[in-house]
Amino acid sequence: MRNKKIVELNKMAREASELLAAMANEKRLMILCHLLDGETSVNELAE
Repeated sequence: MRNKKIVELNKMAREASELLAAMANEKRLMILCHLLDGETSVNELAE
């Protein structure tokens, strides 16, 4: 049981690490910040 939980925690940590690595890119982070205000067209993001 304990090993199963450790395996699951490792999987979740790996997934979180991959997500955070993608968000660490400055341009991707800026896009995410713009999207907090709602939907945005690609043209608006390009400006």
